[in-house]
Amino acid sequence: MQKQFLFVVFFFCLSSHFSFAIGDDSTYHRYNPLWTNYFHPRFPDYIHSIDTSIDKFHEYDMLQQHFGWMNLGNNGTPAFQTIYHSMNNSELQWGLEQSVSPYLKSPENIRFYKTLKPYSHLYYVMGSKSEQQLVGTHTQNIGRNANVGFEFIRQGVPGFYQRQRADVFDLDVFADVRSKNQRYEISPYVIMNKLNWQLNGGITNADVFIDTTLIDKTLADIYLSNTRAEFRRNNYGFYQSFNWGNHYITKLSDTSYQQQFNSSVRLFHQMDYSQSLYTYLDDSTDFHFYYPHEYYFNPDSTSDSTYYSLLRNEISIEWNEVKHKDSAETTERKFPFNIFVIHDLHQLPFAQKKYINELNAGFECHSWLRPFYFYVSASAGKSEISDLNYRAEAYVTWYGSLSPWQFFLNVRTDNHPPSWFQNSYYSNHFNWNFNFKNEGQTFAELGFYNSKNSAYGGIKYVVNENHIYFSANAQPAQHNGTLNGWVIYLKKNFRFGKIHVDNEIGINLVDENVFQLPVYAGKHLLYYENSLFKHALDFSSGIEVNYVSDYYAPSFNPATLTFYQQNLTLVHYYPVADFFVNMKIKSARIFLRIENLDQGLFEPGYFTVPSYPAADRSFKFGVSWMFWN
Repeated sequence: MQKQFLFVVFFFCLSSHFSFAIGDDSTYHRYNPLWTNYFHPRFPDYIHSIDTSIDKFHEYDMLQQHFGWMNLGNNGTPAFQTIYHSMNNSELQWGLEQSVSPYLKSPENIRFYKTLKPYSHLYYVMGSKSEQQLVGTHTQNIGRNANVGFEFIRQGVPGFYQRQRADVFDLDVFADVRSKNQRYEISPYVIMNKLNWQLNGGITNADVFIDTTLIDKTLADIYLSNTRAEFRRNNYGFYQSFNWGNHYITKLSDTSYQQQFNSSVRLFHQMDYSQSLYTYLDDSTDFHFYYPHEYYFNPDSTSDSTYYSLLRNEISIEWNEVKHKDSAETTERKFPFNIFVIHDLHQLPFAQKKYINELNAGFECHSWLRPFYFYVSASAGKSEISDLNYRAEAYVTWYGSLSPWQFFLNVRTDNHPPSWFQNSYYSNHFNWNFNFKNEGQTFAELGFYNSKNSAYGGIKYVVNENHIYFSANAQPAQHNGTLNGWVIYLKKNFRFGKIHVDNEIGINLVDENVFQLPVYAGKHLLYYENSLFKHALDFSSGIEVNYVSDYYAPSFNPATLTFYQQNLTLVHYYPVADFFVNMKIKSARIFLRIENLDQGLFEPGYFTVPSYPAADRSFKFGVSWMFWN
């Protein structure tokens, strides 16, 4: 811990030196967030500025940035959702990655940059029990029409108990190259995800929080004392597009101009090849944990592995808004739309055929009929091993001409095949081979958004047909019939001078026996925020409270990384309060955080799921530094 503290002190002193020593004029030329933006090639017109604020800067962990998720009590461990979510796609899926998806980089969530000067960002976090996290970004232009860079996340969390260590390493390398006339663009990328865990089967002592003889939590007895698992997923691919439209000139400075391109018709193509691998090792013979099937192949040890690969090609033609010849302003097309075709080539484990073909096609269309905005989409497809899948969505929004209010109605229905993992799996402890029917999901959602008051919310009526879930025997099962329910969500931020109250809640009114979700999940922040010393220091400090209502939380199966149904243990929670301080001094941002501050006030501790205790009170410290060279 002393070495880590000295490293952080050196890091902060170095950042302070470069931020202040050169002087105001030179500092400006080394720190200007307006120099750098990021985008995604799928939506090139949506340009985002990098975040330099201290708003929720203390939420450093990847799972904390996704509301409605909970882990096994240790950062970086497999996680489950506490808010009902509808499926986002109707294609055939592998399915084994569901509990680790928040930790994975993918082609859809990586960033591509545009920057006037080389941009770098480092973000270091350290905490109790030698927890460490390092996030880094570097990107720079090569000439006016090319950009290259990389981003990475490295996280190591030993945990409070035996066999609880989690290691996360994600890396993406990207580039964006445009032709001189801006008509052609290609954006290649390489993504590597590697997640490692020392897993246990939970602790054996349900009174671990009140056992006075247990001086050190690492001495607590556990199930499965010699298990480990690894999940890998690599992506190799590119986006490319060719545009038809008009050119215009943008002034960059008094002596510099750049030719820009207004695209009215766009031919878009993505090719992506992904490889996924999951391995599970257990050198012990504590196989009664896997009751009723202690083992299938080897009674002495377990060495399971399963793989999946996908080659995807997507082609679309987009008719965008017609744009003026000499500016970036748009003249609206009545019905901008695009049509697309997706071909997937799956390589699935345990399949009779080595490669499975799947073809999907669809369209999207939107239009402004003020004050209404309309959006319609539909797609359908089929693979060689599944029935027809389809998806249709209709969306309408009302915008007030001078009002910050927006109201929307969204209706969606889809029919998708079971994932391959739900249908087939073979390992030393769990074997199944099902032939489930397609699942159906339909919902109607009514909601609102207020840009002035930072508020949005809605109510969703959901209908699930033939829902697939993991039953009490830790294997998939299908509910034959229809399950109806309601989901309510709301986010509202209040401000009283320098005092802020931020709230985000979700209410699940669904069948608890099948979905096993809490009725209530909420996240609430009360904090003071101000700029001090003539805006030289941005400062915020307060309390963040997370709470879910008591419910029969699912049990965890380490062999398959799944959460399954249980109705024996009612898991009790209390409002978990974290104290935080966020600060910003020019290009340096710092946070201090005490997690589970109120441990012992309501209860001596709590379990996130049966047999998996949440982390004790702990301290976290983080520093971030952005610079342009």
